Amino acid sequence: MRWGLAILLTIIVGAGLAAEPEGGQDYVVIETQAGQEHRFRVELAQDYETQRRGLMFRDQLADDQGMLFIFDELDYVHFWMRNTLIPLDMIFIRNGTIDQIETRRDTQSDRPTSSLQPVDSVLEINAGRAAALGLGRGDRVLLKHCEAPCLMP
Repeated sequence: MRWGLAILLTIIVGAGLAAEPEGGQDYVVIETQAGQEHRFRVELAQDYETQRRGLMFRDQLADDQGMLFIFDELDYVHFWMRNTLIPLDMIFIRNGTIDQIETRRDTQSDRPTSSLQPVDSVLEINAGRAAALGLGRGDRVLLKHCEAPCLMP
């Protein structure tokens, strides 16, 4: 799993905890500059087809869920809302740090949202969550993995 040198992949094994799907669960921890931690269960979008489809055609997303797009290298990226039914926050990440946050409420739009500088990943969560949680530029982002059975700590 490639995500830059600044990202840590942590394997957490829980005993006697609630069962997760076989293979475990990926999640992102965002550490704010104010010292808070926020966790999101994520689906990983690492290949072309998964990235192309993204969260299209879905009609709901829990407040603690999202999709993490992981790119092979730093690059400018462009996202749209075509066939996306859920308003989203797009969190652009560079070397494990939030670089930019864009809120898109114009669902099903072909208008692009582009990174202002090269990034290596983008986290999509429900629109407004980033602001509600106080997430901002400079906050640290860590990708973690919990093996089944586990409970997201």
